[in-house]
Amino acid sequence: MNLCPLALPFIFNEPVYRINRPFTIIISRPWQELTPEAQASLFRLIQALGFPAAGVPIVHRPVLENHYLATLASRVIVAFGASFTARPPDLYTVHNTGSGTVILADDMNRLAADKDAKQKLWNILKPLFSHG
Repeated sequence: MNLCPLALPFIFNEPVYRINRPFTIIISRPWQELTPEAQASLFRLIQALGFPAAGVPIVHRPVLENHYLATLASRVIVAFGASFTARPPDLYTVHNTGSGTVILADDMNRLAADKDAKQKLWNILKPLFSHG
């Protein structure tokens, strides 16, 4: 069944579909194309933020649209390597979309090898998930 992407927010607007997630990860390339270092870095990030690895959805999507982000119902979305149609690609900046917060980061394979970029991302994410 093919659905018009613009219809998704309306179709899934019933209360049964409103699962508010605290955190969702979007990767621009399929999981199999991530290096082992990138996969490990992703799991370390999830765990450092206090989530179980299986508790955070990881979605493959190279381009993000506002209507799609609304269907994710996530408070914070980190998009690794994905472009965002609604804004210029300002990396490591918090973008408020109305339905949540989006942070665009480098592609996961690049980020895994860049200590400074990992620190910059951590400095943005840590306050968003601090419980104190």
